[in-house]
Amino acid sequence: QTRHAQSIEIKTGVREDGTITGLHVDITSNTGAYGCHAAAVLANAAYEPMSVYPCENRLFTGRAVCTNRTPGGAMRGYGAVQGTFGLESHIDEVAAAIGMDPVEFRRHNAIEEGQASFEPPDSEALDELASVGVEECLDRACDAVGWDDGPSRPDDDRYERGYGIALAMAKSGVPNSEFSRCTVTLEADGTLTVRIGVGDTGQGSETVMAQIAAEVLGLDVDDVHVVADDTDATPWDNGAYASSTTYISGNATEKAARDLADEVRSLAGSWFDAAPESVELADGTVRVPGQTEMSIGAFAAEAFEGTRGSKRRLTGSGRHHTPLSPKPFAAQLAAVEVDTETGEFEVRRLVNAVDCGQALNPASVRGQVIGGAVMGLGQAVSEEIAFDETGSPELRGLRDYEVMHAPDLPEIDAELVETYEPTGPFGAKSVGEVSTLGPPAAVANAVQDAVGVRIRELPITPDDVWDALREDR
Repeated sequence: QTRHAQSIEIKTGVREDGTITGLHVDITSNTGAYGCHAAAVLANAAYEPMSVYPCENRLFTGRAVCTNRTPGGAMRGYGAVQGTFGLESHIDEVAAAIGMDPVEFRRHNAIEEGQASFEPPDSEALDELASVGVEECLDRACDAVGWDDGPSRPDDDRYERGYGIALAMAKSGVPNSEFSRCTVTLEADGTLTVRIGVGDTGQGSETVMAQIAAEVLGLDVDDVHVVADDTDATPWDNGAYASSTTYISGNATEKAARDLADEVRSLAGSWFDAAPESVELADGTVRVPGQTEMSIGAFAAEAFEGTRGSKRRLTGSGRHHTPLSPKPFAAQLAAVEVDTETGEFEVRRLVNAVDCGQALNPASVRGQVIGGAVMGLGQAVSEEIAFDETGSPELRGLRDYEVMHAPDLPEIDAELVETYEPTGPFGAKSVGEVSTLGPPAAVANAVQDAVGVRIRELPITPDDVWDALREDR
């Protein structure tokens, strides 16, 4: 499967002061044979990027077309990559048309806390957004490179440098579609066993679930064992997709851990004739103020052995299903240098500033942000599947598919902008997809800033830049 190739046409109405009054996005999406994911990818390509700019009049029209090409499918970004490239390239052109700095134009129009995202008519995620860090993302990205000062001049007049910016929004699971259930058991040695169905595909979900459970029970994360991926041993979970893991499965884990904590407090209260709400769980202990304090291991052993009554093996359970889908935001900035004699260009720096809510594991979040930047950069400058007239791919495999390699990478800055999402586990929302959406548009905008030519197709190649330079002359 491939991404869905899309043709995007955009019209924007704007006042002289830079206020967007109307936005119309029209998309034709090539879904290939069989129509895989056609409608959902088409919708995401418009609704997610258009959400960044609330205005009085927004219209999306589009169509998915079946062809003889390889079926389009689901891939990180799920349509929003294509839509973000189109809209964020267009936003730069609108800003230029009214003589406004592209950063100030975005800052003037970007969504704010309390406003609603632009959702499909059948979506239930229409509530006002409670955590929106897009403006801080924009500020952090610009501060990282000194946007107001502009790029430094190369030593050789043959080269030109430019900056480009793009904003992006994604989701935290599909509204009213995701479901997760979790159980957390207090073992006889005072450790926890978390059983969760979501699979760890490298994003660190098992670590995050362990952190959530440990935080609730006042334990160290090393005292938590996570059992995942085994459908015979874990409760049902929709799985790791749609940027849902931390928000959906994490919420289920927090609920299960809190349910277990209530069981511990209730049992401790009955043992010591105390109100359950007075029992404290912290630093690996069960504390009944004014009466006793014991390690949670000793408490679990006594419960398991039945030294104070019936034998107990305490377990909490939790499930999470919601129409809500909090939105992460990002500002992605590219700095490029272009050879005006050949069209060759180099992305010298890429800044990825992401609002992920609370970063429960900053190291893992930073890894996601950098990985997303690399993937977005590959889409921007090298990755392509060409097809012949019969619809057959004109490549033999990965040997012909130019993925980014470590020596190809520019300096990458990962900026974590922490807001607080009240519906997320300990304030978290997603980060997996939003981090990959903006680099293609940021690179295109940077090339335009450097040499004054607009590249409208992906990937952006030196040939494209050279041809555009010749036409411009």
